[in-house]
Amino acid sequence: VLIADPHSPGLSPTPTSSAGASVEGGSEPIPEPEPLVYVRNEGATERWLRLEGRRRLHDPPIVWLIGDSILHGGRDAIEAGLSDWSVTLDAVVGRSSSSGVALAEEAVAQDADAVVVELGTNDFSPAPFSGYLIQTLDVLASVPLVVWQTAKGAEGDESIRAVNEAIRENVPTYPNVAIADWEAFVPEEALQEDGIHPDEGFERLESELLVPMLSEWRDALTGKGATSCSREVVRGTS
Repeated sequence: VLIADPHSPGLSPTPTSSAGASVEGGSEPIPEPEPLVYVRNEGATERWLRLEGRRRLHDPPIVWLIGDSILHGGRDAIEAGLSDWSVTLDAVVGRSSSSGVALAEEAVAQDADAVVVELGTNDFSPAPFSGYLIQTLDVLASVPLVVWQTAKGAEGDESIRAVNEAIRENVPTYPNVAIADWEAFVPEEALQEDGIHPDEGFERLESELLVPMLSEWRDALTGKGATSCSREVVRGTS
């Protein structure tokens, strides 16, 4: 795991989408490098997430969670797990992704530090979902951390499969967005007969997936997280 900050002495610039100075003799801007987290695995290096080391989190940090019945069912455990955050959890049964854009705009207006989106389960056509996904992520481009949760459907549900394909295809193009893989996380035996909703007694699973992601990100950003892993951690930040 490498944390590369191009503004620190002795480090070379890293890729970015931010605009910077203009090219000499032309009007095209030179991208200004930004700090990024990289994970290197057997010689291959992949970009993970943009670091927001120059922004202070609110105290307490502000998180918005936007979703449908899946998120609504886990409300109590999530709010308990994020008791030291300022939490807005807006989850409505039957909500589709078409509602995500307006709610994302509200989260940005509140200057949220993190936003979780759990939408797609109620989208029966993958084409509109892809459009709303991209619009929502574009709105949230200035939020330090965005987490989009995959959907879980009954076996053979092609609409859910297409929704998850759209999530996995588009999320990597946004450096501030990570995936919470609900599809892989939740066991089949924890679901109701519809293959979608957690059964009674398993409402905590949403919290068990999301709270560690948010808490570990917060700890890393505030210098309280782990400083080592199974491989050497190289820190280029001050």
